[in-house]
Amino acid sequence: MTRYFSFKGTAKRQEYWAVVLILIAISVVGGAVLQGLMFTGVTGLYLGTIGIIALLIAGLWVQLATGARRCRDAGISAWWVLLYLIPYVNFIFMIVIGCLKTNQEQGEENV
Repeated sequence: MTRYFSFKGTAKRQEYWAVVLILIAISVVGGAVLQGLMFTGVTGLYLGTIGIIALLIAGLWVQLATGARRCRDAGISAWWVLLYLIPYVNFIFMIVIGCLKTNQEQGEENV
């Protein structure tokens, strides 16, 4: 579990896409539940808002960590993962690094 929060090492394409799909599912289900909680009253509003912020921060951290490891596996600089912070560009970048092949010279040493 701690591997998903770590920026060290590499991530193969299968691991990267698994994390992306799991994060999408958690965001949809968790977001719907927390938004529903926000309509239950003042306490629900506070708890729902805090929950959505926590879900957003945790999801972003996991996505950045997995993306950095995937960039490293593909042989490009992990700093490219900062493109996740730019709206619309992040979606295109997510698909591009998910499709890049493993850099054979670098892929085996960083595992």
